[in-house]
Amino acid sequence: FVLIKVIFLFLYLTINYGMKFSLISIKDLKEQFKYALPMGMGKIIGTIGKKIDKFILASLLISSDYAIYSVANFKLPFVQLIYTSIGSVALPKLSKIRDNGIEEIRQIWHKMIVTYTLITIPFLIYFELVAKEFILFLYTEKYIESITPFRFFLLIMLFQMLSYGTILKAYAKTRFIFKSNLIVMVIGFPISLSLIKMMGTVGGAISALIIFGLNAIIQVYKTKQILKLKLSDLLPWEQLMKISIISLIPVPLIFLAIKFSFNRFLFLVVTTLLYFLSILIIFTKMKMIDINIKKKKINFPLVEGLY
Repeated sequence: FVLIKVIFLFLYLTINYGMKFSLISIKDLKEQFKYALPMGMGKIIGTIGKKIDKFILASLLISSDYAIYSVANFKLPFVQLIYTSIGSVALPKLSKIRDNGIEEIRQIWHKMIVTYTLITIPFLIYFELVAKEFILFLYTEKYIESITPFRFFLLIMLFQMLSYGTILKAYAKTRFIFKSNLIVMVIGFPISLSLIKMMGTVGGAISALIIFGLNAIIQVYKTKQILKLKLSDLLPWEQLMKISIISLIPVPLIFLAIKFSFNRFLFLVVTTLLYFLSILIIFTKMKMIDINIKKKKINFPLVEGLY
């Protein structure tokens, strides 16, 4: 299948852009290979490292426990889509301007983090609070044991929103990404094995959080070295704190809704509207987002210039 895609791409470029093999530079190919090989290997190692908990669970626990764990590892598609979309736009820009100076790179990276945080923190807080109703509505009472692991898996987003590998890729530090993924995979195996033996599916979720977090910390530390930043300048701490505090303001509305005897579907609808509309209003009043009804567009004043 991959070979078919390569052939199709080559034909497309040849027909539309007149690409020829004679135009391909061996030097450029070597540079691409030096960049892509460690990144590809790192991706493979990283994927294995992130799935160590599942491999161990499959070998140690019964199939029903594995089903519970799979349900708990539910990813919020909207949030993941935001990460992918922003990353695909920002990375080429970072690679292009990396010689312009560290400050400009830092500003764009921080804008990425702030954008991720504006989406991630409200979703994280909301789903941590309604995890029980959400899981039981989707999967019924049979998967009640998925609720606690689900809450731990949600916390992984706290590391994802740091966009921790972006600067390394922009500076072609793909070998370091490979090493980081390899180190974490080796360390992660005994951690996962021990926690799963002690705590079952909950231990698996905790080990996944630890492994993901460790990898993120290693790569963020390397980013700190590349950009020569102090800890106080490493992340946009003020904006992160402000967004987090604001996202907590509507939480009492969810606890208020719990007191009413809603069925699960109605509870999720009511709390979603109450919480996210409140967040939207507060973010708008604080000029963190700008909603243009006429143009049917939402702008993020905090991160102007990112796109």
